[in-house]
Amino acid sequence: TMELRYRFKNIGNKPFNGVFDLAVRPVQLNPIWQSGGFSPINEIECAPPELLINGQAKLASGSAGVKMAAVPFSSGDIIDFMEKGGLPESAAAQSGEGTASAGLSYGLKAAPGETKDFIVQFPAGETIADFDSELPKQAAMWASYENRFTINIPEKRLIDVMKTNIAYILINKDGPWTKPGSRNYSHSWIRDGSLTCTALLKVGINEPVKEWLDAYSSKVWDNGYVPFIIFEGGNAVGNNDNGSGEGVEWDAQGEYVFAVRNYIDYSGDKAYLPTVYPKVVKVLEFTRNLRHRTMGDDFKNDPKKQPYYGILPKSNSHEGYYPAMTSYWDDFFALRGFKDGVYLANLMGDTANAKWMQKEVDDFRKCIYDSIKKVAERNKINYIAGCVEKGDFDSTSTAIAIVAAGELEYMPKDLLKNTFDRYFADFSKGMEPGYERTFTPYEVRSANAYFRMDQRERGLTMLRYFTKDSVRPYGWNHMAEVVYAKPRTPSYIGDMPHTWVGSGYIDAIRTMFVYEDDGKLILGKGLAPEWFDQGIEVKDLPTLYGKICYVIKKEGDTIKYFIYGTAKPPKGVKFVLPKEFNNCKIEEMKAKPQ
Repeated sequence: TMELRYRFKNIGNKPFNGVFDLAVRPVQLNPIWQSGGFSPINEIECAPPELLINGQAKLASGSAGVKMAAVPFSSGDIIDFMEKGGLPESAAAQSGEGTASAGLSYGLKAAPGETKDFIVQFPAGETIADFDSELPKQAAMWASYENRFTINIPEKRLIDVMKTNIAYILINKDGPWTKPGSRNYSHSWIRDGSLTCTALLKVGINEPVKEWLDAYSSKVWDNGYVPFIIFEGGNAVGNNDNGSGEGVEWDAQGEYVFAVRNYIDYSGDKAYLPTVYPKVVKVLEFTRNLRHRTMGDDFKNDPKKQPYYGILPKSNSHEGYYPAMTSYWDDFFALRGFKDGVYLANLMGDTANAKWMQKEVDDFRKCIYDSIKKVAERNKINYIAGCVEKGDFDSTSTAIAIVAAGELEYMPKDLLKNTFDRYFADFSKGMEPGYERTFTPYEVRSANAYFRMDQRERGLTMLRYFTKDSVRPYGWNHMAEVVYAKPRTPSYIGDMPHTWVGSGYIDAIRTMFVYEDDGKLILGKGLAPEWFDQGIEVKDLPTLYGKICYVIKKEGDTIKYFIYGTAKPPKGVKFVLPKEFNNCKIEEMKAKPQ
């Protein structure tokens, strides 16, 4: 429920005597190319202080003295009546075309300097709170989310966009459901949710993740099938698996286990694990059975089928693959799921399940990379393909193997290098004067990958570009699904803010300052050398091992640092400084500077 306050202040030196009108109309919020823009009003009924739209109490007045009226469009728009100085007498209206409208009208008298407030609530139904007493509570709540950590750097905008997108994720959330958008994408996908919730966990926000995980776990089938989407009304998609790959998204299986493991680790809520662990085992058994569909003798012996051997069957997980194809995106998430399954089984002391899951990890990993190499040979390409069938270039999807699946050390080095060298060459063209580049900000995953591959300059270049050109309007700090070279291009952009994209940005920024790597904390992989003269401060940034705090600064030819906080990584902390400082002295401060 939301409340909106309209405030009128008489700044003149004479009393004001008039009316304040609000119109409720079937506005086309999005243009026609941004599907789903029109909000039809077929029936509207005035029952002060409530307004019923299409049979539901959608709005309530929180201010006394409201007058209401409704009209069908055949009698005119409500605005026509307001402009003439009054509302019609009708209290209800119907329209088969969905074009009925209504108005709320308040008498407005204000002495010089006097302020009058008008409050409306939507949807109606709950008690309307005192706005002045509730506003500071709401401000404090949002501050509690935004201020769980501090990062001070000279390029404040990078952090401002990060923190704004944390808030946008929570704004897009409906009930327990984390959603990537509020209109076009007002559903909950396990794909988007697993990564969005992980981004929240990495900045210390656990409560909404548990709500989402509880809700999603209730939708997992007894046989381990994970519905890939929960629709806006709360119903889960069914399992339409007929072997064709159409209407199924097999990445969902691994993403569920990935989400469970991340919640357990980052929240420290070990007591939660036994409540979902039986589902984790079933989900991975289901995934194992999927994978074994491609392990028959025909896949082993037929040269045309060999690239498919031992990996997941085709699906529609990748938005660009219709008809269904065999996407490595699915495989990397499934592999992540098996790895996380081993970890969770060991936490539970379940050695039997941990044993077969580990066998799946080892064999599955071999099959994935054998397949990637066979596709490269078959298609005569020098990069990692996005899927088996096409041998296509899709570095944005490939990046997930690094930033989510944690497979950097296992990936074929030459193909990996060529993949991300080619991507950055394409990306760089967009920064040339006069070059027009349309792109998808999902690509921010590649910035994250560059930091992890010790290519900080590329990662920084991308993030600076994205926070300048893919954030429209600039001051709103939100990201779309598609950014067109010409800002007024009449074409689909998805929702703004698109918080799955935003979650990728949040994770990339965090990686600049800290990320976990096999028991170690890696610090500073994305710090820009020009920041060091002014100094860098990180405070209370959550990690798997506690909160990390550090300050680092360049003084002359010496880099001085101080690390503190509650983080106790089992394999220690590693600071990775820019190569520009290779000849500098490194000195640990004896105390945190004031």
